[in-house]
Amino acid sequence: MLKTMFFLSFFFVEFIFGQNKTEQDLLAPPESINLLNKRYFSDIDGNIQMRINAWGSINNPGSHIVYDGINFSYLLSIVGGPESGADLSKIKVYREFPDDNGSTVYNVDLSKFLTKGDRSNFIEIKPNDTIIFPQKRLHSVFKFSGTINTFLNLFLILNQISKL
Repeated sequence: MLKTMFFLSFFFVEFIFGQNKTEQDLLAPPESINLLNKRYFSDIDGNIQMRINAWGSINNPGSHIVYDGINFSYLLSIVGGPESGADLSKIKVYREFPDDNGSTVYNVDLSKFLTKGDRSNFIEIKPNDTIIFPQKRLHSVFKFSGTINTFLNLFLILNQISKL
């Protein structure tokens, strides 16, 4: 009788305190867990990961989960590579917290890496870094002029239709 009561009480405690976790919760990918306040976390295999933000002239901008120790060449692969017109000599990295020198903004030039494979300009990517890949000014002008050209053509077409 005592064994039965012990078993039932254990089952009851497990049922009450363990019901918040389902198999779905335990197998959920890291993206579905609230990670906004955590700097580092691990995947199911124990690999240390972090979240970074990548904005600008890249093919897959947004928030990405990456492994700790990632470098810029691997990061460029994760974000889908640069778009045409990206200025990879003026990348800015904004840190969440200042480093030992009080810096929160870093300039990164990847032009030597792209021409010679030189990784000396790479800096350490840290959790919650925001990395901005700017667009070349001339490319922005050409892109904007294409939009203006489209609207002018539309205006001319509408003007010709109204004369009929």
